[in-house]
This record gives sequence, C-alpha cells and structure tokens, in this order.
Amino acid sequence: MAGQTFRLPLVGASMGKGVAVCRDFLKLKLGNVILTALPDDREEALKVVRFCREHGIFLMLSEIVQRHCHTRLQCAHLSKKELEEILGEAGPYLLGRYAVGEAGGMFYWPKSYVIGARAGRYEAMPPCRNEAEAHDVYVDYIRKELVYEREQVCDIPLFDVESSLAFSLHDEAGIDGLCLELLPGDPRITLSAIRGTARRTGKMWGVHIAMLWYGGIRMDELWLRRWRAAIWTSFLFGAQFIFPESGHLDYHERDGKWFEFDSPEMRRVRRELRELYRFVQVHTRPVSGPYVPAAILQGEADGHPGLWNPYAWGQYDNGEEWETSDAEKGWKIFDALFRREDLFHEHVTGGFDRTGNPPCGQIDVIPAAADFASYKLLFLIGRNRMDEPLYRKLIDYVKNGGHLVIWLAHFDISERRGTPVGLFRNGDLAELCGLRVTGRKRPDVRGIKYIRPSRFPQYDFPVRSVNRDPYFLGRSEEAEIEITDPELRVLAAYSDYVRDTLENATLHPVLTERCLGQGAVWTVTTLTHPGADGMIRFAEVLVRTFLNGCAADLDFLTPDCVRRAVYPDGARRVFYFFNSDPDLTQSIRPVFNGKPGTEILLPPGAFRVFYEENGILVMPEDPLTECVSSAENVWKLETPEQNITLLDLSAETRTVTLNGMTADLAPGESRKIRCPALIPPEKAVWMSEEFLAEPEMVLTDTSTPY
Repeated sequence: MAGQTFRLPLVGASMGKGVAVCRDFLKLKLGNVILTALPDDREEALKVVRFCREHGIFLMLSEIVQRHCHTRLQCAHLSKKELEEILGEAGPYLLGRYAVGEAGGMFYWPKSYVIGARAGRYEAMPPCRNEAEAHDVYVDYIRKELVYEREQVCDIPLFDVESSLAFSLHDEAGIDGLCLELLPGDPRITLSAIRGTARRTGKMWGVHIAMLWYGGIRMDELWLRRWRAAIWTSFLFGAQFIFPESGHLDYHERDGKWFEFDSPEMRRVRRELRELYRFVQVHTRPVSGPYVPAAILQGEADGHPGLWNPYAWGQYDNGEEWETSDAEKGWKIFDALFRREDLFHEHVTGGFDRTGNPPCGQIDVIPAAADFASYKLLFLIGRNRMDEPLYRKLIDYVKNGGHLVIWLAHFDISERRGTPVGLFRNGDLAELCGLRVTGRKRPDVRGIKYIRPSRFPQYDFPVRSVNRDPYFLGRSEEAEIEITDPELRVLAAYSDYVRDTLENATLHPVLTERCLGQGAVWTVTTLTHPGADGMIRFAEVLVRTFLNGCAADLDFLTPDCVRRAVYPDGARRVFYFFNSDPDLTQSIRPVFNGKPGTEILLPPGAFRVFYEENGILVMPEDPLTECVSSAENVWKLETPEQNITLLDLSAETRTVTLNGMTADLAPGESRKIRCPALIPPEKAVWMSEEFLAEPEMVLTDTSTPY
C-alpha cells in the first residue's frame, strides 16, 4: 500500500526485530506505524528501515540505552554515526525513538524502586527545600539525559513514554514528542494532560497502550472490552498515533493461562486494532483536534504525579510534609468532572442534568506556559506557586475576555512545604481580584451558603435564601478581606446560622466575582486548598457550575459512561461518541439552543460519528463514513449502504438531500432513511468487510520491545 495518503492518527503495533517481522506486520494488516528495535547489524538494520520506507510504515524505536545508567539495550555494535546514517534512510517515515522512558516513575513508583536505583532504573530525587527547587532539579536532570541521548547515542527526534502528569516538565526540558503509556493511572486525566501540553508547541503526541502489564487481572471478556475502550477513547481524545505495547501477539497471565498467537482471544485483539486502522483510512478526523472550552491550569511547582504514589516530587525521604496534602488532594476534583451527580443533591439545578462529562466532553490540563487565550474558562485545583510573570499573564487573560476561577491558596509563595500559605504581594490582590487580604482567622468548621446570583446568567449557582441552613459544612481557614473594587460582588459567604442576614453574610465572603476588562475573575477567599476535606464538596459544585455554563449551542446529554468529543471542521462539526459500558445500551440526547431532541441509543462498546451543519444533525448507524460535503443541506457521504437518521434541530422546515435521497423535515423532526452506498475506488479495500479478516499464518517471533 505504498504511496497512499496517510491520515492521523497513525495506527500500528509493537513488533520484534528484523525484516521478516515487518513483513508479518504487513500481512496482519495492523497499521502503518511500528514500534520496534533495530537489529544489531548495519546491513540488517538498513533492510528494516528501507522496507518500512518502501511500504509506507512509520518507525518508532524503543529505548537504545538503559534508563539512567546508559548501558546499551539495543544496537550495541552500531555507533552514533552509523545509527543516524541508517535511520536517515527512513526519510519522512521516521517518527523518532523513545528516551527518558517512565522518568516520571521517580515521582509515582514505590520508593523502594528508586532508593539506590534498586529497580535498575532511575535513582530517587535528592532532598529539596521546596517545590520550586524540586522542579528545577527534575527538569535539569531530564535536560541532561536528553543531551546525552542526542550527543552520545543518536540524534533523531526523541519521545518520552510516560504515565504520570510530568509531560509539561519533559516539554520544558526539551523533549521532541510526547507519548502516553496508557492504562497505568486514569486515562482521562493523563490524556487531558498530554494533549494540553502538546497544544502549547504543536508537538506530536500519541498513545502506547500497556495492555499486557496493566490491561487487567486475566484475559476475560472485560479485559477485551477494556482494550476496545482504550483504543477508541485515545482516538476521540485526539491521539496522533495509537499502538499497543504488548499483549496483541500472545498473552501470558502471570498466574494462569498462556494465550497463543492464533487463539481466538488474540485474533479478537488484533481485529479491534484492525478496525481502528480501517476506520482512519476511510474517515478523516479534523486536524483541528477536539474543541475544548475549559482547562485546568497545572500550577507552577505542582509535583503531584497523578497516580500511585502519595508523595509530591518524589521526595520520599524528606519528611512527612511531602506526602499528599490538601493541595494534591484537589486533583480528586478532576474525577467529579467525569462522574454524573446524584439527583438528590439539591445543588443540581437547571433544565437538564449536564453532569458526567465536561462541556463538549473534553477538558485540557495545561502548564503555565500554555496559551490561556485558547480557553473560555481556566481554573486551578491543585498546588500553585504564584510569581510576577504568572500573575501578569492571568491579568491579561481576564482582561482579554477569559473567565478565571482561583483560590487564595493558589497565590502561595511560602518557602517551605507544610507551612501556612504565604500570600503573593502580602495579600494585595487588588489588580486581579479586586481585594486585599488583611488577616486570617483560626481554622474552624464553618458553614457556607451561596447568597447572590452571578452577573453571568450561564453560571447557575445554587443560590437560596440566607435564611436557611448551610448546605456546605467543613473546616477551613477564613481570610479577612478588604474589598478594593466597589463593583465586586460576593456570591458565597460563611454563614452558620439559619436566621443570618444578607448584610452580615456579605462581611464573610467565600466566593467573589469581579469583572475586569472583557472578562471576569472569581476568587475563593479561603486560605484552605480546594482539596481539603472541609472544602472539596464546595469545590466540586463550584467547578461543575462553571463548566455547565460552558455548554455549546449544540450539546449532548450523556451518562458518564459515554465519552464524547466535538471536532470543528469549517462550518461543519463532527461528533464522536463511545459507550464505554461493556454490558448495557446507553442513550444520549441532543440539546440545541436549550431545546432537547429525541434520544439516540448506543449499544455496549459502540463508537459513533455524527455530523452537524446548519442545524441538521446526520447520525449514521455505521461509523465507517466520510462526509465529503454538506453545504446548503445537500449532504454527500462516502459510506456503505446503511440506515442514517436525520434530525432538524432548527426552528424551520428543511429539505435535506443525502446521497441523492431527499427528505422534508419539520422543526424538531427526525427521519431514518436508507442511505445508498457511495464507495470511491480508492477506499473500496478499506470499506470491505474482508479487510477485517486475518490471514492464516504462522508467526514465529511474538516478541515485542517491552
């Protein structure tokens, strides 16, 4: 298939060494990118590289030297010059190679792995005075490792392969591309973090799925469903390459059965991968990436790894204060963004329950170096160290129309972890927040009430009479506040007593709203972090309220097992849905300008593609489609013959033409039509069911680099 047009994402698999293995990769129809290691022979290595170039296979190489200690793992007899000459033969089909693999393990591995480099990999981080020093030590270490890789091993594009939230640190250190080892940790937060970092510079990023090591306890039905969920979730989050690390050629349970290459289970694993490869050769995912209206700012000096280890910055032997604190617990709020709220909680308000997914289905986790202007809403939930450059950047973001949600705890400048929050500019935050902090009260269990609505009607805070019991109760540290902007509005306040007055509650603010330039800033005026036990419930409701206000004109009500994304494509929008529930059919429902449409059913594990333009929603039952044109309600889809539902979301009667079939739709009406096939010759091989069949073959080498 040499000479074809390549589309993102690239899809492929990890394989063993040699040309014979590459030939088997082609026979298996597993994709167009291969993760492999070169043979330790110049001529054999050249054969592999030339074969990949001639057959349109992109090359990603595994690590050449062992992590930290720099001993050769691969190509021991090939010099740096020889490696670069050999890989130069790949031309545009060279992606790069892994380096600093799992360097974030210094933060998230059990400390016994790194004390004295016991696992044969990285050593523990040295004791540091504070987070700022730990940040500098880690980034400097990674930078030196990358210099060594380029100067002593092979100077081609370097990719990390990482499971933690350390992508922004590797980006800062100079990594060329980003790769997520998926399944250790929560895929939602790690995918959000790698994408948020990659968007800063446009670096390529993708997913390496560790199914053998972390896909499940045993090869059972839910293991197989988890595999399917991993590849399609990676697709809709925007990964630019997707391949399994291992567990697709054979699979050995650590305490049980061995599944051979030709077992039904292994065939099913590869068929799922082949289905994704087939899909991306038919369907063009818009290059814009998903539309993401809101982002979480990963604070300066935030060293929370995001999985496993309860230590910040890998400070294992530097005192108990480095264990997970209220600041790091704030990252639990991320889980709430992807979890549907209980209807019995009275703060769930409005015409629809939009909880269970962020707006448009996606949220980014971004570093302080990112372009804030890309997002309508920006908020912090973890630790942050404030400095002058970040403060100025936040002011500019708000003045230019951004909406910022920030806590006093995020203005911290304390020099030592575990000490009370020390405030930037001695608490004079008038320029950004319209207030000064003049003192602090003793931490105590206090009640909180929302007492006023926002000036922005899209933010529907759970306001009720101050003459009520407090809904939120917990320990926090109240700050004494001097309001410097007379237009500042107090939205929530400390209030314990059922017969409190609005005037009295206003003297004890918890949430303030200030308009600044074209935007606004909301400040939580407690010196307690949002992740503290006494504040996390308030923080979850706060964040959900803001996110609900970011809903687009065309939104979808979904359960929290249905993941989704919307990709702008000119005047058209492309919607992707994946029902991650392995057993139950789920329903979704479009809401257009506040008006609900009819429910749509998604079977267990179903992936769907919908299109919208000019208020017409086109919903194929088979996602194997490519929308060629859609202007003026005349739609042309490359598709097999199938049922497609049309829905008129507008307030007007529309005549819609789809592949020559015409339907008249009244406002809000849906119509299912049998769409005739349109299969261009160049896509016939991909759209044939025969493509999914695996040839009978004997695979003698089932090894993979990891």
